[in-house]
Amino acid sequence: MSWNRFAKAVGLASLASLWVTSAAALPNEFAQEGLLVTQDGDPVQGAHTIRVRLWNASAGGVTLHDETFADQQLVEGYYFVGIGSTRALNPAIFSGNVWIGITIDAGAELAPRIALRKVPAAMVADNATGDITPRSVSVGGRAVIDANGNWVGPALGLQGPIGPAGPAGPVGPAGPAGPAGVAGQAGAAADPAAVVPRWCRTSRPTLRSCPMSARMQPTKRRAT
Repeated sequence: MSWNRFAKAVGLASLASLWVTSAAALPNEFAQEGLLVTQDGDPVQGAHTIRVRLWNASAGGVTLHDETFADQQLVEGYYFVGIGSTRALNPAIFSGNVWIGITIDAGAELAPRIALRKVPAAMVADNATGDITPRSVSVGGRAVIDANGNWVGPALGLQGPIGPAGPAGPVGPAGPAGPAGVAGQAGAAADPAAVVPRWCRTSRPTLRSCPMSARMQPTKRRAT
């Protein structure tokens, strides 16, 4: 039997980030629904197998995701499937343009493929405007913030300008005494004749105890 795709409505639900681990987080899947009719315009009824493939081009290209939904009950030609509900979706495939291709039972893929578009709420997701709660943050495949909130990225460029000098701290305790220094050189021997006791230079030295040189010094008399 030949199928005509009379109408199709494709809804792209919010694709939860792989970082989100909350129990209340949305699953990584989105809804796809459509209306199938025969070439005569009659709605298709009963159980049918629906194969959904995501492509990176409107024709040909590379398959990004391939998922089959067996025994889908069509009512008045309408069907509904949750893409990603039976086979995990990789959110990274939505970084570029994506097209949906639909195949019914063993037939050929219906044409044309349908380009995915954003739902209005997802337009805000292009730029985070509120709080974010990731488990970690990576840029270009390199972790920059770990699960504990610590910066683990490159340190280059993180240091700010040097701030003003702070106040002087308190004086620390005295350190241990240093090692003894090297002994100096011995001085020259003194001339015994040049050594004159101070008391020998008085006006009346004791002759027996003063050196000869001291005895020979004249005694200056004070003028009267």
